[in-house]
Amino acid sequence: NIGNGTSTCTINVMGYSSVTVYARSYAESSYDYLEVGPLDGTVTRNASSNVLSTKGNQSSTRYLSHTFTIEDKKQHTFQILYSKDSSGDENDDRGYFYIVCQ
Repeated sequence: NIGNGTSTCTINVMGYSSVTVYARSYAESSYDYLEVGPLDGTVTRNASSNVLSTKGNQSSTRYLSHTFTIEDKKQHTFQILYSKDSSGDENDDRGYFYIVCQ
């Protein structure tokens, strides 16, 4: 049981007109979840600026998604955060994501 930790992944994209992030987590519903921050912004746990959150939407198979529409071909970034508290372990207790660029 690892408590009160976060893991952040920063993704750089360039040359695409759209980037779709698919995310899911399978843990305690209101405590351990995955979030996606805004394009060229910073992800923060439970922030209103985040564009996607799996909080309250846990699933072992179903992914939620968000598509970034990019107007130029310059480099852009976004961040993905998985946060875990110390209240317990449930299900597989981790987050998953994949990205489709077009």
